[in-house]
Amino acid sequence: MKRLLLLACLSVCLSSFAQERDINERYLPKKESDNLQKEVQAKPYISKRMLRGGGGGITSTDCYSFVPIPDNAIELDENTPDSGNSLDGAWGPFDLDFEFCHFGINYDQFYINMKGNITFDNFNTSFVPAGFPSDDFAMIAGYWADIDLQCAGCGTVYYWTTPTAAYITYLDVGYYNQHGDLNNTFQIVITDQSDDVVGLGNNVGLFYQDMQWAAGDWNGGNNGFGGDAAGTVGANRNDGVNFIQFGRFLDDSNDYDGPFGAVDGIDWLDDKSFVFNICSTEDNLPPIAGNSDACDTLFICQNDTYEFDLSFIGPEPGQTVTIEVDDSEGDGWVVTSNGDGFMTGYFEGGAGNVGEHTLVFTATDNGSPAAQSVVIYNIVVQDITLPELTVTGLGYIDDVIPYCGGQPGANLTASDGFDDYVWSNNTNGQTNTLTGGIYSLIGILEGCQTEYGPISVYQIPSFNPLVVASDYFLCDGEETELVLQDENIYSEYIWEVFNANGEILSSALDNDSITVTPGTFQVTAINADGCEGSVVIPIQEEIVNVPNVNFLAQCDEDDLIEWTGAWADPNTCVYPIYLYDSEGDSWEGANVEVYVDGTGPFNYNISGSSGFSPDGFNVFHGQLIEYFFISGLDDDDIRVQIYNTNSVIVFDTDEGDLLTDNGLPFFTQQADCGYNALPGTWEVDVPAGGEGYIFEYTDVFNPVNDNNVFTAPLGFVGTYDLTFTSDVCDRLEEVSLTFSVTPTVEALDYESCDNSSVLIEPIYGPSDVIDDATYTWIPNNLGNSPTAETSSSINYIIEIENVCGNSQDQGQIVIVPTPTAILFNDVLCDGESSILSPSGQGDPSWIFEWSTGEDTPSIQVSSANDYSVTVSNDCGTAEASAFINTSNSPTVTYLTDTLFYCAGDVQTIAPTWTGGTPFSAPITWELEYLDADGAPFTETLSSSETSIQVGSDQIPPPADAATLSFTANDYCGTAQDEVYLQLIPCFIQASNVITPDSDGETAGYFSGGLNEAWYIEGIDRLESVQVRIFNRWGNLVYENPNYSNNNPWYGKTTTGNDLEAGVYFYTITASENIDPVEGTVTIFRN
Repeated sequence: MKRLLLLACLSVCLSSFAQERDINERYLPKKESDNLQKEVQAKPYISKRMLRGGGGGITSTDCYSFVPIPDNAIELDENTPDSGNSLDGAWGPFDLDFEFCHFGINYDQFYINMKGNITFDNFNTSFVPAGFPSDDFAMIAGYWADIDLQCAGCGTVYYWTTPTAAYITYLDVGYYNQHGDLNNTFQIVITDQSDDVVGLGNNVGLFYQDMQWAAGDWNGGNNGFGGDAAGTVGANRNDGVNFIQFGRFLDDSNDYDGPFGAVDGIDWLDDKSFVFNICSTEDNLPPIAGNSDACDTLFICQNDTYEFDLSFIGPEPGQTVTIEVDDSEGDGWVVTSNGDGFMTGYFEGGAGNVGEHTLVFTATDNGSPAAQSVVIYNIVVQDITLPELTVTGLGYIDDVIPYCGGQPGANLTASDGFDDYVWSNNTNGQTNTLTGGIYSLIGILEGCQTEYGPISVYQIPSFNPLVVASDYFLCDGEETELVLQDENIYSEYIWEVFNANGEILSSALDNDSITVTPGTFQVTAINADGCEGSVVIPIQEEIVNVPNVNFLAQCDEDDLIEWTGAWADPNTCVYPIYLYDSEGDSWEGANVEVYVDGTGPFNYNISGSSGFSPDGFNVFHGQLIEYFFISGLDDDDIRVQIYNTNSVIVFDTDEGDLLTDNGLPFFTQQADCGYNALPGTWEVDVPAGGEGYIFEYTDVFNPVNDNNVFTAPLGFVGTYDLTFTSDVCDRLEEVSLTFSVTPTVEALDYESCDNSSVLIEPIYGPSDVIDDATYTWIPNNLGNSPTAETSSSINYIIEIENVCGNSQDQGQIVIVPTPTAILFNDVLCDGESSILSPSGQGDPSWIFEWSTGEDTPSIQVSSANDYSVTVSNDCGTAEASAFINTSNSPTVTYLTDTLFYCAGDVQTIAPTWTGGTPFSAPITWELEYLDADGAPFTETLSSSETSIQVGSDQIPPPADAATLSFTANDYCGTAQDEVYLQLIPCFIQASNVITPDSDGETAGYFSGGLNEAWYIEGIDRLESVQVRIFNRWGNLVYENPNYSNNNPWYGKTTTGNDLEAGVYFYTITASENIDPVEGTVTIFRN
């Protein structure tokens, strides 16, 4: 029996996986039956069962795929692996809830290794993968390679377990050394052979999504491929005998030549799934399906052809595999090639084979005994007839569709009858707007599709109609005629009149000329291609523009003003623009749009194959020119040059200037076309005192080579109003010439009481300029008038300013407070003193008069008395008084430290309180004792009484002993004392007979019951008990000042001699407040 185990039970299925890498979606897989009908290529979708057989039997298995990552999955931290190495680390061991059978050995735990594998005996931190078999590791290798998790894009490892399975997912993992540009995603699943995730009877699943790299940089790898460390996929027992190996992967390709051939391409693993059983070995294993398509019924359309490429791998080295197909129920199947382990062919659908078909592929190896694997395809040719697909646009129904320059593109519409339409520019819909280029269209109906194309879309060059006006500048009431040139080349044209907001006021059709007054006009013409071109013609009123009419005042005896300034009839000029294409063809939809004073656009581009286009446009002097760029299909070969009127290049993309399509001008300039002089006459309105001026000017407002010069009399302050009447349209322009001096200011200081405000009145000069000045106060809440008012003490600044300059000065406002006074009654303790201050800091102007005769802001007192003070200044008077008392700190004492009392008695506790003022708070009485559980307990009673009764309703007596504390507070301090309360019996009772005959009584208090000794009840809690015993003659025969039942009287004398039998008298006296007890006791002796 051979020990090589390549595959005990395995199936391979291609699955459709979501290509999105959003971890929040947890890689939810999609069923192909939900997805493929919507794809552009309308791929068939397949239902297939894979059958495995060997040793005389054939069994079936379903297809399995990547398992979604659940929310409870655990993300492993690559920085803290259990192996201690964050680069080549490992985690574990992890416990299993089942026993996993690995080549005959059961395991209940496993290790997860960073390098793409799991092991069962220990960590595996080796970053150089080895081929199988190997003596080193009990391993399952999903993809054993030099995985690196140490970069931002290097992915994550997750794991989770169930009672029957464990899942380990390597999600978007990168490769050494910290490369995240390529990523691999794969999953290892192990089960107890009862979990459907890998199929009943299987216990391992290897599931793959997008595999993008094969090897790390170590051992000669570069950019994810090559070198000497090929990645390993399979399982190994670590005995050098039992193993499974699916291949060694090193290349960036889809090549695969079997598990024992040369190194393979990593793309071969994309979207594959392997499920198998490695619990034991078999004599001969069935062939392994190396590639197949999907897991659902294959639906194809009439006239569609589906191509098959099946391959099977012989598990044992040197085996050959033959493939046979049973197409008895598959009308339409054609074999194109059949060899060792592979078969290709196609199935063609048509009207003659509509319905269901079955293809059964059987792969048989040459082992002993021979083993088989069976793949079954269920195919349905759908009874769907596709309508004809056509495309129309602008009335065209052919493959060449134009659109006009300046439009977004050609509007195309596909014919009806399809569920969906997919254009070659990756857009969907029955209609589409396309710019220049070659396109195609796919129509999809119930999963079947047909294609239309190619469709050629091109742009018709834009144009601007030429319009000539007899005059472009008009005075009020004048008219001019606009004439469209070459009107016979247009099929239609329309004139439109705009207001200042760009709104259309009126329009006129099919007139080649219109008569207009000043305004903005546009003509739109339609040429033979149906494209529109338009031009905007501004007809302006005659311009009289005086840029320097707001002259600065001439100040401080500068009595001369010079100026130039106006123009009329501004000239027009041409601004050139040159367009280039380095490839010598059109701009493919790109445009330069020009706006003049906001009017436009005027479009400029290259169409056809000219490669160069010089152009230009007319503007008036002073107009603003803005240039915008609209991007096309290929902007890299575009060059734009813009000139000014002096033929100087002001913008050139070859010199580093950039064209930007962002909705903003990429260049702006103002037209400089020159202007004509403005003729006319001047009149001067002379103010009072302004006689004697000199005005030198010519008969034009703005002499080209000279200035207008106006000179006022020396020292004049005032304004001349000049009026210019132009000879053009009789326009009037007014100019004001002002002569002045810089003002001055002097700020004043003020002092006032706080019960009135201060009017601040600075001194300004000279008086001629005060009325035309502005005023600024700091702080700014004082307003902006020549005077200000305030009721606060401030330092202020006043500034006066006119056209000639400013002056400022600073003043001070002092607000004197009206006196205030307040004193508080107080008690001084134990010889203390106090400072009386009626007004805090007060004010330096205040005068103090105390009842003690002192005149300071505060006084210090230490004796009891009535004190008063009067505080005054020029603003008012305030008075205050207070009584100061004296006292000593309080004390409290009680006559004894311990108080004995009998149960049922009421004891009055009356401490002696001395010193102090009347207490400011009730006396607090606190009784502390042990509760029934032996825990300390405190009862608190607040009372205004200076005595309290223990054993009454105020304080119930404690069961045994307690501490009573009493506390009182007054202004000068706290007084506190305490007394210990001891409960004692309320009676003393002695036995009246003893029999000290030593009759065997056990020693001890009341232990024998035979009256061997004399015991006294009620004395156990007493501190001192005196016992005296007398004979019948009154002689003292026994005395004990500290009698105790633990050392009782045994009928002996004080010296220890036995007393005779008979009657004796006794007295019992306690030190506590208990009445003495007297009686007789009789001694009986045997």
